[in-house]
Amino acid sequence: MANLLFSSEQAVENMFENITCRLTNQGIVLMTITDANVLVKKMREFTVKDYEGNYVYSKNQYFSLKFQNLQFPKNKPFGQQYYFYLEDSVGIKEDNQIKYVPEYLIELQAFEQKAKEYNLEIIENLNFIDFFEKYKQKHSNLLKIMVKPPSDDWKMPLDQWEIAHLYRVLVLRHLKGQAQSEIRRHPHLTELPDTVLELENE
Repeated sequence: MANLLFSSEQAVENMFENITCRLTNQGIVLMTITDANVLVKKMREFTVKDYEGNYVYSKNQYFSLKFQNLQFPKNKPFGQQYYFYLEDSVGIKEDNQIKYVPEYLIELQAFEQKAKEYNLEIIENLNFIDFFEKYKQKHSNLLKIMVKPPSDDWKMPLDQWEIAHLYRVLVLRHLKGQAQSEIRRHPHLTELPDTVLELENE
């Protein structure tokens, strides 16, 4: 997940290097990332402070957010850390105590600029709900298979819609270059075979 890799500029560059080294010309990659604008707006409007002085959002039964501060310098697009919990997915909740996972806000202008450096063009950039609304009719049969609604008039609970609203969909297209014939390796890994794990045919 890109929001785990926005800790530093070098980490972001490593991510794009890994993406582009296998994409052919016009190759497509689809990414879901947390929507920084939604997170920050939600935190500034609805948070309370915990006993340690952190800003916490916990209005939704399925997820929680925690920020140490709500000021984000424009000249520092990388390393803007926050803490996230999402039931059955991110972090752990035991005895009503949450163990958060650190993530990083993705500043979209910085993301787009770095993408351009690796010849990646953003061709779709929508909040997950807007993406869903745009394509739900076109792929309605697939939606019914994946979601399996109990009835035709079933509606997803608002708490779950709020989770969807936390995310953004990005689709990127590789404009130049071909896939590399060899995987770039860290010097310490040069002795490993190309296939580390092989599954036996049944």
